Amino acid sequence: MKEVVFQTKEDKTLVYLPEKCIGCSTCTMICPKEDMVIGSVGAVARGLINKDFLEKGKGGCTLCSMCAKVCPTGALAVRKAGKVERDDSYLYGALRPTVVNENCVHCGMCEEVCPQECIDVQKRKLAQDASLRIDGKTIIDQDCCVHCGWCASICL
Repeated sequence: MKEVVFQTKEDKTLVYLPEKCIGCSTCTMICPKEDMVIGSVGAVARGLINKDFLEKGKGGCTLCSMCAKVCPTGALAVRKAGKVERDDSYLYGALRPTVVNENCVHCGMCEEVCPQECIDVQKRKLAQDASLRIDGKTIIDQDCCVHCGWCASICL
């Protein structure tokens, strides 16, 4: 996994993991030094330009860790003496896993909208009991999921 070192100060390092970034810009909004710049999210997401969502600005990062604490995906990490620093105040660790609701009809809409392509609807077919429901299995890859909520917002 690609890592970009944004700032190093004494034994602390702020690292950016572009593969985990969804371009939400939460980090840019909380940065007290305005040291983070979000790029053309749409163009990057569609692969029109080959850049990362996030770039280091010229604001002078003080390694306050606020950006890493509010990042919903863990794309920003603060390492102290080489080890990732994380506690209950980090949003990424506080998020519950995204799960499939028992009312799921396996329509596949969540699979279509997932920006990380973490959802797989398997064995989707019409039920054989004349109920007009769809039988199948919807699987969410928790290692890939960034808990953005797009699947929940599209769910019936």
